[in-house]
Amino acid sequence: MPFTPFHLGPGLLLALLTVRWLDFPTVLLASVLVDARATLVFFGFLDGPLHGPLHTFLGATVLAILISLAVAPVRPALDRTLAFVRLPQPTARRRILVGALVGA
Repeated sequence: MPFTPFHLGPGLLLALLTVRWLDFPTVLLASVLVDARATLVFFGFLDGPLHGPLHTFLGATVLAILISLAVAPVRPALDRTLAFVRLPQPTARRRILVGALVGA
């Protein structure tokens, strides 16, 4: 898909279907960030093929690890927002890591 917001719909569906097992915000973030470079290429800010290194298993795995490292410290701050939208979840590093891997 050439434009990042297109991944938000499938990512949201996936996150809602797996809300019992995976970290909801992390799945959404990973499903959108995996296409960040493709968006820059699509709009002409970067040259090269539309789907680059983040669209490989290795690239997506590295991205997922970086996302999980970034989300883990700020995840408790999202608890109030998740409770407000009636999706309260316990914060666990394993849920975050697996959510990032599945989302990417």
